[in-house]
Amino acid sequence: MNRNTSALVRELTGCAKDIPLAVTSLLANQLSAAAQRALADQLKTTAELLRTHANEQEMWNTPKPAPEKRHDEQGD
Repeated sequence: MNRNTSALVRELTGCAKDIPLAVTSLLANQLSAAAQRALADQLKTTAELLRTHANEQEMWNTPKPAPEKRHDEQGD
């Protein structure tokens, strides 16, 4: 697992733990403004890492064109 994937896993794990409690607190009007901003920052960081990961996956999975044969290698 590369460094970017490890960072993404850490962030997603943190979100999985933090979001349910934050949503419950927010719905009960008990999530402070500072906690809301912290959650927003956490989600933004996670979204950026996920976007980077998706872009890398797309690059890795894009088929590479076969190199063109040089004229002298075509065997004509």
